[in-house]
Formats: sequence, C-alpha cells, structure tokens
Amino acid sequence: MSNPREDKSEQHRGMSKDDMACEMMFESRLEQAFSAIDADDNDTLSRQEWGEWQADEGFYAERFDDFDTDGDEPVRWEEYRAAARAMYDVSNLTD
Repeated sequence: MSNPREDKSEQHRGMSKDDMACEMMFESRLEQAFSAIDADDNDTLSRQEWGEWQADEGFYAERFDDFDTDGDEPVRWEEYRAAARAMYDVSNLTD
C-alpha cells in the first residue's frame, strides 16, 4: 500500500513489548483486510468493492458509511484505520 503511515517509533513509544506486539499484529490485520477489499489495488475502497467483499447488500454493506467518515465515497486507508480502531478497542488485548 502506498499510503503514508505514521512513524512507528512515535506510535509505540512507552508501550510494553507485549502491547507493542499486539498493536503491530492489529495494524497488520487492518492492512491485510484493507488490501483484500481493495480489488482494483488503487489504495481506496469503493462502495462496490465493499459490497462485493461483504457479498451482502444488508447490514455489512451499510457499514461502508461508518468507514467513509468524510462522506466522499472512496474510503482511504486513514479513514478505514481510524474507523476500525474506533470500533474495536484493542487496549485490553494483553490484560
């Protein structure tokens, strides 16, 4: 993916090794999911790609709007990442 990423050293400053490992695994899973949905490999997710990935015109297809936070239709990496992080609290993975 060609989208810019945050500086990982700043993002992980002050984390334990276990927390850092969980964070890196979560980030990797997010990137894998985004890439899997992005069928045309243009670093954005269209509503059509989202629907095809979900193979569902109902609830999951509707969730596209939860990820398209600026409402301009393609979901960019930054939107996808922020929305996924807001939906899934990973702060307790190592507790």
